[in-house]
Amino acid sequence: YDHGRALVEWNVQERVDQSLGSLERALAEAPDRAEPYVERARLAIREGRTDEAHRWLDEAARRAPGAAVVPYLRGVAGSDVWRWAETVAPLGEAYSVAPGNVRLAEMYANSLGIAGRHREALAVITAGLGIDPERAQLLNLEALELDALGAHDEAARARAAWDRHRTPDALPGLRSRCKRDVPNCARETE
Repeated sequence: YDHGRALVEWNVQERVDQSLGSLERALAEAPDRAEPYVERARLAIREGRTDEAHRWLDEAARRAPGAAVVPYLRGVAGSDVWRWAETVAPLGEAYSVAPGNVRLAEMYANSLGIAGRHREALAVITAGLGIDPERAQLLNLEALELDALGAHDEAARARAAWDRHRTPDALPGLRSRCKRDVPNCARETE
């Protein structure tokens, strides 16, 4: 299971299927556990097979009802293929179970905003910023939602905060130069 999960999580897209053997063995050895089904769903999501992912998640839900990972991954599966209408309900369910997860707050707020539910999105964003007030993605979403609600001055303040805390544009180039020019940097990446 751990080997399969690592391969799903860290392999490049073209090689995620290398995890299949380990995950099949985990399913055979622990058919009553939800975790191998969750990882098969993650694999299907990474490969863009949304309907298959939902079937695996159904199996995981039978084994672990109420686990936040199942609706979370249903939301991820929908958002990865731009089926935004399918993401609001499962992400809302996951958020109700794990409201302190800032990444989940970002995803849920984004789905609500795309669905035109701007006040609800702003409430989720505000809660997320209460946990991590410098979270760049939440600040960006806050600016978008405030603009959608006509609060342009507040949106400008949120956008300025986003600009202070966002990842610098030059970061990928700096990482590339570090990997190219500094032996330990390249080794750390591997």
